[in-house]
Amino acid sequence: MKTYLAYGAAFSNSRSQLELNVREMAELLGISHGYLSKIETGFQPPNAELCKRLEHVAGIDLDSTIQSYIAEAKEEVSSKLWLD
Repeated sequence: MKTYLAYGAAFSNSRSQLELNVREMAELLGISHGYLSKIETGFQPPNAELCKRLEHVAGIDLDSTIQSYIAEAKEEVSSKLWLD
């Protein structure tokens, strides 16, 4: 899993847990909804300041969340290799 996708998943899951749509979350983060959409789909990475804002808004530790997503993806790939 590319790191951009892990960040995207973190942003998207945080938004879902807060029960916000893309426009509402973007407004809370102070960015455009188009930029947030690009982050969530892995087409653009968030900058450090935006990551800190997400941590504040969503109440998460983004580094731990990203590491968790990457570990899960590696485990999924590994288990698929054993199935083939």
